[in-house]
Order: sequence, then C-alpha cells, then structure tokens
Amino acid sequence: METKQNIQLRKHGLACALTAALGTAICLPAFASDDVDALKRELAEQRKLIEQLMARQGVLAPPAQTSNHASRAPEAQPSIATTPPPGNVSVYGTGDIAIMNVDSGNGRKTTVNGGGGWTASRIGLKAERNLRGGGLKAVVVAEAGVQFDTGVAGGAAPTNGIGLTPSSSGSPGNGSQLFARQMYAGIEGDFGALTAGRQYTGSYFLLAFLSTARGQGLLGNPVVYMSQVGGMPTRLNNSVKYLSPNVKGFELNITATAGSENNVRNSTAVGATTTNSSAGRGYDAALTYGAGKFKFGVSTWNLNNSSWATLVETGLAKKKGALAGASYDFGTLKLYGNYTSGSIKGGNYEKVTGTLSNADAWSIGILVPYGKHSFVARYSTLNDKSRLNQDAKIYGLGYGYTLDESTQLYWTWGKVRNSHTAGYSLLDAGSLVPQTVTAGFSPSGAMVGANINF
Repeated sequence: METKQNIQLRKHGLACALTAALGTAICLPAFASDDVDALKRELAEQRKLIEQLMARQGVLAPPAQTSNHASRAPEAQPSIATTPPPGNVSVYGTGDIAIMNVDSGNGRKTTVNGGGGWTASRIGLKAERNLRGGGLKAVVVAEAGVQFDTGVAGGAAPTNGIGLTPSSSGSPGNGSQLFARQMYAGIEGDFGALTAGRQYTGSYFLLAFLSTARGQGLLGNPVVYMSQVGGMPTRLNNSVKYLSPNVKGFELNITATAGSENNVRNSTAVGATTTNSSAGRGYDAALTYGAGKFKFGVSTWNLNNSSWATLVETGLAKKKGALAGASYDFGTLKLYGNYTSGSIKGGNYEKVTGTLSNADAWSIGILVPYGKHSFVARYSTLNDKSRLNQDAKIYGLGYGYTLDESTQLYWTWGKVRNSHTAGYSLLDAGSLVPQTVTAGFSPSGAMVGANINF
C-alpha cells in the first residue's frame, strides 16, 4: 500500500512532466514546418496521456497563463468524463401590431396596438440539453410578453410572499415581472415532463387551444371572459406541473402551486386586506383527448384566494370550477364548443364582494380554412348568478390571410352586449384596449393588423 508521501511524490512528478512538456513546446527552435507539425502531434498525444494519469490521481491541470504572464486565481477544470453534452438554445417570438377603432363609452377612439390581436406578442428563450443515459432531457423556458407599440416588456411588479427576503443582491425580490407569460425548468422523458416555475395550466390549454375557435386572439375572445368564472387559473406561480406522455391520444396535465408562499404564523394585515400562509395554494388538473378529427377534454381546479378584505370578509375564499370542451374537424370547417361553471365562496366573499361568486359560461365557434384564407365566427355568453348579476353576451368575427408560414394579415370585429349592471370591456389576446366606463354600455370595435413569428 502506497504511503501518503509516495502519492504526493507521484503527483509532483506528473505535474513536473506536464510542465516540461508544455515548456518544450514554447522553447522550440525554428524547425522545418513538417518536423514542427510532427513534434506538435507527439506533444499533444503526450499531454493527453499525462492529463488522463493526473485525472486518475485527482490532480487538476494548472490554469493557463495569459500572454503577459499575469497571475490568475486557480479555476477548477472539469475532467473529460464530466464535460456536459452540448445543448440547444433558441430564441423565438411573435410581433403583433395593429390599428384598432373602438367605442367604449367615450366615443370612437383609434389606437395603435402592439400587444396581440391575432396572438399575443412575446419574446422567448428555450434551452434543451440531452442528459447522459436514460433518455432524459433538461429544458428551460423563459417567455416575456411585450408591447410592440410602446416597447414595454413584462407585467406589473408581482407581490412576493410576506416574510421572504432575497439571498443576495443578485437575486431580485420585488421588481417588474419580466417573464410574465411563463418561466419554468424541468426534466422531460418517456415518463412525460416534470417542470417547476410560472406555468400555464391544463384548463387554459383546454379552453384556449382545444375548444375555442382562434382562442389565442381576435376581438370578442371568449377565453378572456370565460376564464373569470370560478377564478379559473390560466398561469400559476410557484408551481410544479406534471404532463403525461400521450397514450392513445390521452394526456394528463396536473399543476400544483404553493401559492403566495407567505412566511407567517398567523393572519397578517397588508393594507386594507389580510392574508395567511395558505393564500393562493391549490391545484388545476385536466384530461384531454386529441387523436383524429375529434378532440375533447375536461378539467377542474381548486385554489385559495390570495387575501380577503379586512373590514368586511372573515377569511380566504375558495375558487372552484370545472370545464368541458370539444372540437371536430369536418374538413371544410372546424366546430368548437365549451362550457364552464364555477364559484368563489367562503369567508363572507359571496355576501360582500360577490364578483362572479357563482357563474357559468359557454361558447360556440367555427373556423373555415380556405387555402391561404381563414374565417372565424364566435359567440359566447357569461351568466353571473351572484347578487351583482353582471351578465354579458360576446360576439366576434375574424379573417386571416397567410402571407407565408410566419406572417399573417388579419381583420377582426367584436362586440360585448353588457347587461345594465355589467361593464365588461372589448378584449382580444393581449392589447391595451379602451376600458368601458359606464355600466350597461356595450362596447364594439374593429382592428386590422399583422402577426409575424420568428
């Protein structure tokens, strides 16, 4: 058995051998080019052998010196065996710019919008790397919503949980939510995908992509109204999501969230509201089927509200609901439909605040593709069963022309017929739109624009 002294002597000898070999390369006389090339190849082979021997002994190669021999702090160098495999990094996005003319109660106003008429504007980054063994892949996605008319990116400053503090000045605490659309990291494989971060829910995908005609945009979009029923979550912060592999057309999408992550022992007042450690916690689950011409899905959610009004409510309300939707491709046209029902109850919410504490909604739509053209028609209704009785009927038309695989020209018209107590605005995919200022007024308008993907 070797003594510690012998091992150290061997390590010293190997290091000296490597230094000598490298030094020889520096001090070479001016040989003929063929001799120099041959000697370089021989030295490279010797260096490789020495590095392998040193790796077995646990010795790291000394850091390379700069040309002016300036001293540098030692840096740990990964061995050949631990070098990560190459990954793929891609930048993608959508630029949607349009001219809108809407009457929201203050007369017709014409605006330039860059948030999203056909689809929402965004800039994203996606990184993937195959992991060694097991057929696994690491994935990271960061996606920011942007306004191409003003240059604004991201959402408002999110509210962090009470009693939390950044670990360092490089870890932001409060600030703008730059990647407001989604941001997550995780592992994908034959088992499906397991990710964590700010993520879309299964209910949103079922509503916006599977069961609504052009649910990603256009005026009079049923998605933005129906998702208010039961406080349906479209994205969840601080969440962990499991997406199953596709099994004979079926997919399971389950998202659980830690909520606001308040680090408090008891109920804590924040301004005019109060919250606790259970704020925002809950889950969303969806099962979809997507093989062939017929697609359908069901989903449900159960979430705590984030806070309650201190003076008039007594605790956190529960946001619960369910959604069912389907679509069928007849070839000459595609038919879409869905229905959702939900409630926001508990802590005296339904008796005091009451907004959509009990409601349901449904929509129907068609999409007619014809070469480079596509025509969309949609109708939806929102039935508010709460004491506020804020009902609405929403109409939407759209036309798209495909210039190429990445560029779309479009026109859309929409109208919201509010009940005498309701004041819903005319919304699309993500634009800043004129707000309805008077209850009972029914806004209407049109928009023409271009949508460019990259």
